[in-house]
Amino acid sequence: MTLLSAIVLATVLLTSIASALPQVVREKKPSWPPVKDPCTLSPDPGPCEALIPKYFYDSERQTCEQFMWGGCDGVVPFHSLEECEESTCNPCDQSPDPGPCKARFIRHFFNKEIGACDTFVWGGCLGNVPFVTLADCLDAKCSAH
Repeated sequence: MTLLSAIVLATVLLTSIASALPQVVREKKPSWPPVKDPCTLSPDPGPCEALIPKYFYDSERQTCEQFMWGGCDGVVPFHSLEECEESTCNPCDQSPDPGPCKARFIRHFFNKEIGACDTFVWGGCLGNVPFVTLADCLDAKCSAH
């Protein structure tokens, strides 16, 4: 057997063996940190000088407020007043969501059915936590509207 024949034979054998082995599949990594919640973004008009009305949620006032965007770059949490108002940024209006993780943290939300702050078990990642502490919920002075 010549050297060239031996190399070809070895290559064929290695290729056959490699194709018989289980394939390693690389999972796509989830983006982390997750996309920022527009309810928590601070508006930034950017460097340009157009005056385009856009909106952000003011958590202190618990209302949607207008700011003037420059037309490029910057941060625009909401493009319209309607989009902002429909976003349930007010934690009093948010539903609890335990998320996919398996930790067991006690967290709080405003339960509109009973008109009071209530508890739920949060899994420790993702999901939605309207209030971390009972005091936070009580301080928000939520109402059942």
